[in-house]
Amino acid sequence: MRAFLEYRVSQGAAANTILYFGCRSAKADLYYAEQWEELRKQGVRVKVAASRDQEAKIYVQDLIKRDKLLIQEWIEQRRGHVYISG
Repeated sequence: MRAFLEYRVSQGAAANTILYFGCRSAKADLYYAEQWEELRKQGVRVKVAASRDQEAKIYVQDLIKRDKLLIQEWIEQRRGHVYISG
């Protein structure tokens, strides 16, 4: 996934890229946090669902559901793609 995101940035597509990343705790389990932050600084939208960091659990599918209109727009109007890993 990291290589794919780095490729997207190298192709000038950072602003058209969203990463949804899920883990139990952002403090204990957020793998590649430094790389995700670098990608964020380059324009990639990084959205983290840390399911155990708050009382009400939040999962990647919850973030995707919240962003459903944005994702729909990107697919329909920008001819975007969705890649799922994990």
